[in-house]
Amino acid sequence: MDRLDCDRMFVAVIDGGSFASAAARLGTSSGQASKLISRLEAELGVQLLTRTTRALSLTEAGRAYLAGIRPLLDDFDALDAAVRNASGAPSGRLRISAPVSFGTTRLAPVLLDSPAPMGISSSMFISPIGSST
Repeated sequence: MDRLDCDRMFVAVIDGGSFASAAARLGTSSGQASKLISRLEAELGVQLLTRTTRALSLTEAGRAYLAGIRPLLDDFDALDAAVRNASGAPSGRLRISAPVSFGTTRLAPVLLDSPAPMGISSSMFISPIGSST
């Protein structure tokens, strides 16, 4: 497990209020969630959470760490999404010239029935060849 997994689990535990809810949200076991938090605390050398059989609470160090790590994780996720979205997906205008009869009988039904991929908008204008667009 890497540090990012530990940090994400820490935020999930705080947001969910328990190891079980954080584990369910992140698709792991509550035992694994507890291990990740313990690993994070060992790596940082401080206790982030006070655990009792009935509740979890943040220590002062935990509050400070949460205030710093949450925006970093949000920024990391935003950067990751931006890079993934800019990874060479086609964009721009596609112009198709075809006879009106072919455009209305063949192209229009296909283009209108196909959902546009996320982030891509589409429009259609059918005109006789030679007219201005």
